[in-house]
Amino acid sequence: MNAYKKWRRDVLSKESGKLSDLHALLKSKENILKMDNSELNFVLSCFFLAVRKENGEVYLPDTIHVFISGIQKHFQMNGRDVSFFIDTQFKGLKNCLENLLKERSKLGICLYKKQAKPITTEQEDKLWQSKLLGDETPRMLLNTMFWIIRIYFGLRGGQEHSNLALNNFKIGCDTDGRRFLQYTETMPKTNSRLKYRRVNPHCAKAYELIENPARCPVAIFQKYTSKLHPSSNPKKFYYNPIINGGLRGPWFTLVAVGHRQLNQVVKTIMHDAGYEGHYTNNSLRVTATRLTNAEVPDQLIMAQTGQCSSADGLVEIR
Repeated sequence: MNAYKKWRRDVLSKESGKLSDLHALLKSKENILKMDNSELNFVLSCFFLAVRKENGEVYLPDTIHVFISGIQKHFQMNGRDVSFFIDTQFKGLKNCLENLLKERSKLGICLYKKQAKPITTEQEDKLWQSKLLGDETPRMLLNTMFWIIRIYFGLRGGQEHSNLALNNFKIGCDTDGRRFLQYTETMPKTNSRLKYRRVNPHCAKAYELIENPARCPVAIFQKYTSKLHPSSNPKKFYYNPIINGGLRGPWFTLVAVGHRQLNQVVKTIMHDAGYEGHYTNNSLRVTATRLTNAEVPDQLIMAQTGQCSSADGLVEIR
């Protein structure tokens, strides 16, 4: 509703002119809930044809759909059952939206946002070789810890990483003596994932890389946690590196890294490596890709990366 309210203010701040009917209607009925269906048909058609971003660009079609769904929900929450896509009384609005989306499609304004570019194994090798990934400095170690968790355990957005705590992880050892890093998610108190019929927390193991210790998830985790400040809050996981300190003692401050900064980790690493293109944390779809190439069943891939599926319990990547 915020976009609508801003658009309404903009219309009323201008001279009426050609929009005299619209101007008069918006002025007489400040509350959109007071408009009848005929008035809504007219006003919302004008709104969707005119609404723009702050920089003047048009909205993507999926954002337009979010707007119309939000306005519809606003009416329903206030006791007025309307359906802009079904009710024949809103045929004019529906036709307006269909024509609008067709025009934008012709102009190359796609339905979906730009997709993140995947990161290849060759690119990742270069990052390790150029020491953008590794454990030699505080910043490098922080970025590598983020990278490892994203690859092996499927955490995506900055907020997911920001919600991590030290007790989400532990190092274990299986019956043949091979060590692993185990991740167990913290389930929300309301367990909103019940709608996916999964009542057990997502749990996964990443085994040590004996043949490649420099990239070993167990070793990276041990190095990272050993360099945290002794007074670090165990309810947090990522901490800001000490920039100008020596390599003796703690490498990290007591200030946790914010989710916005975590959202930029992969983008920053790829930029520093000289790669051009749209790289985000979603570019690290490496785990699922490598498992698929290894012909691991989809059910196990979903369980390892925490995607919703019928597979519960614990799976492993060796």
